[in-house]
Amino acid sequence: MINKALSSESVTNNPKMTEILAIWDTVNKMTYSKENTLIKELKANNTAKFDTLNDIINTEIVKNRELKRQLINV
Repeated sequence: MINKALSSESVTNNPKMTEILAIWDTVNKMTYSKENTLIKELKANNTAKFDTLNDIINTEIVKNRELKRQLINV
């Protein structure tokens, strides 16, 4: 949408917009490959943390059930 607006004649023929057009051209050429690698690593790390937390919570649920059973049997 921005690219379409920036490609209009009123923008491309305006010398004051040359710098903005150059900036957006640079942005459009970015691949974000370094950022994508970081994002992938962060997602994997967060997934591992979530899985660990999930295991801890499930373990605590099982322990609490057992303790509840022991209390009922006392």
